[in-house]
Amino acid sequence: MAAIVLGTFLLLGAAPAHAAEPTEATSLEDALGGFEQAPVKDESTSTGATTPAGPVALSGSVFTEAAYNFAHRAPAAGATDHRGLSRARLGLDLKLKIEPDVPWRATVGVSGFFDLAYLLQGRRGFARQVLDTYESELELTEAYIEGELAPGLDLRAGRQTVVWGVADNVRVVDVLNPLDLRTPGLVDIGDLRLPVLMSKLDYSFGPWVLSAVAVHESRQNKTPPFGSDFFTASQPGPPEQSPSGTEWGLALHGALSGWDMALYSAWYFNGKPHVETVGAGLVRRHSRIAMYGAAADVALGNW
Repeated sequence: MAAIVLGTFLLLGAAPAHAAEPTEATSLEDALGGFEQAPVKDESTSTGATTPAGPVALSGSVFTEAAYNFAHRAPAAGATDHRGLSRARLGLDLKLKIEPDVPWRATVGVSGFFDLAYLLQGRRGFARQVLDTYESELELTEAYIEGELAPGLDLRAGRQTVVWGVADNVRVVDVLNPLDLRTPGLVDIGDLRLPVLMSKLDYSFGPWVLSAVAVHESRQNKTPPFGSDFFTASQPGPPEQSPSGTEWGLALHGALSGWDMALYSAWYFNGKPHVETVGAGLVRRHSRIAMYGAAADVALGNW
């Protein structure tokens, strides 16, 4: 906060002493210039750079995140002490776009981080599964090709994220990508979705777009492991059985004059497993779910 306040005063001090009066031709876009920039990640600072536009474009950002736990009680004997510094993360996001003078394009993205908090706090005080989950990560976030198969028919295939639905901050029918739930409440929904290997076909006809998706990679939500600050049970849960099989999605979206509508359906695995008895033990399994949904927007003047 102090850095933000200081930066504000520096910007104000850099303004000219005698500013010109705005003319009547000044537009609202000019007055609001700069506000369209996308915000950086919550609780973080970020710097990024992009190469000049061309057939190959590389963009990326470096970010930092920090968290401090101040309302924790002392842990029981032998339990993990989560008090104090809980995150001092350094991360990097990179994206490479290849757009040659042909109908096909390719995108590759990677993201990774290393958390210094565990070194500073002492790695011996944390369980192995906690270190494996939170200390470091390197992930292929995007790796797909896209292009036009025929007039009105587009294909995107590879590891990607598909937003299945129209809500901005609420997941209702958006069920195709698993979620990163390792730190509940601290991640923007744009970063919650985990990429999976899938193929997506879009067919456009008039104001309508028919989309079909096949999810080839079986991947489940990332959840807090036993021993983490966000695992509330005193004992680890039963072993989890990963499902196998292709997930499917179908959607029809129409952008009409003054209103639009969309119909959704999917046949997918539930991200939240249920517990079943297998022999003399318990196991967590993911059920197949058939989902059907609809959405509509109507513009009435300013409403």
